[in-house]
Amino acid sequence: MADYPKHPTVENGNFKGSLDAASNLNLMLEYSISKSSKFSVQFLYNLNGKFELMWVHDVDDQYFNFPNSLFIMEHNKRNIALREFKPNDIESVIDGLLCHPVVHQHIESPIDKHEIRIGSGIENAFLFLFQLRYQLCPFPDKRTAERDRLINFFQDAIRKKETITINELMG
Repeated sequence: MADYPKHPTVENGNFKGSLDAASNLNLMLEYSISKSSKFSVQFLYNLNGKFELMWVHDVDDQYFNFPNSLFIMEHNKRNIALREFKPNDIESVIDGLLCHPVVHQHIESPIDKHEIRIGSGIENAFLFLFQLRYQLCPFPDKRTAERDRLINFFQDAIRKKETITINELMG
């Protein structure tokens, strides 16, 4: 029978602690909670008696969380949103969907590149694959160019009320 989790400590208003309930898997979880919309859980595995960081589940509420489109449609806000959008709105959506999703994973081992953020909870398979294509690109210049291309691409399509094909999107 597993022990109850230890009481978390509080540092600068953040709850920090660990769970070793998965010890039969040689796995330990360490967590830090600032608030319900800002937290991190680290997955560590026991390798030869030493815990190594494997991956991190990270929720970072400073980035845009894309609203449920059904809510927008049901409340007749689509036309207002299209009429009043600004270029930085497009940037926020691109960042929130592809570049820095609010809910994401960081692979820490064997790849230690914190700038890779694999989005979690993405229901659309094509969006998930597109997001992986962006995140796994090893060239920062190409990533920046792709972000800029997408911002301009969607801005133009929205203003011209054009439909976007998958071939155009994939560039």
